[in-house]
Amino acid sequence: MEIHKFQIVHKSKKDEFVLFPIGDIHAGDPNFKQETFEKTMRWIESHPNAYMIGMGDYFNNTPTNHDFFDITNVDRELLTMEEQFFYIEKQFKKMAEMGRIIGLHEGNHDNRIVPNTGYNWVAILCKNLGVKYLGHTALTRLSFHRIHEINSWDIFSTHGYFRGATPSGKLTKLLKLISSFNADIFLHGDVHETMIYEYPVKMLNFRGNLETKSVVFCLTGSFLETYKEGTKGYGEVRNYQSMKTGCPKITIYPHHRIIKASIYGTEDWKEWK
Repeated sequence: MEIHKFQIVHKSKKDEFVLFPIGDIHAGDPNFKQETFEKTMRWIESHPNAYMIGMGDYFNNTPTNHDFFDITNVDRELLTMEEQFFYIEKQFKKMAEMGRIIGLHEGNHDNRIVPNTGYNWVAILCKNLGVKYLGHTALTRLSFHRIHEINSWDIFSTHGYFRGATPSGKLTKLLKLISSFNADIFLHGDVHETMIYEYPVKMLNFRGNLETKSVVFCLTGSFLETYKEGTKGYGEVRNYQSMKTGCPKITIYPHHRIIKASIYGTEDWKEWK
């Protein structure tokens, strides 16, 4: 796994920051919600205190020798791995130049072609963009610096691997991670579900008083529609549950030591509280 430190400098006690885990994009799949994804990226770019972490599966990446390859059901505009790669690179470039990408994970779809080519496309993407390669799993210390004040949160993030079907099963696996890792924020991709859960943990603060710390768990969603008229994406072939597209939004108030999670829903371009 990868270890990472990411520092943000700010000036005011009132500052708030938002973190978007963006993953399971599947550029190149005919069910990829391209307009929704691009609107999300432009929204993040337009907000100066917004940051993102890539959760993997940016490319659908279905080579001709793969079980799911079907020449009659492909995205003609993002047909090849190279086209998918350059498209994602273009979408992430501005955020990278602004220094607001914490890092990028790899996913199972991104790595479909690795055994036959030896190319790690996500590692190359990270090098081109000048951002941290987070591999499959990472622990990141996200710290906020203001004059003589430093507040930090530890993030456990992974693309993950899960083949369960129910929301409760997906959440149960996510919650079990706290038994192996000490973190404040847990992020898990792969399952295409957008779900958040806050876990109150009792602790002694530096004064020796009892305090409640919120641990945030997020299934980080997807930009792939399961069922779409006129196509037969791999989710339909496997009879996956239809789910809302979008991603979580984690709001951080550094001075007040508060983190809150909500769902940044993009089906009808609004937030569901």
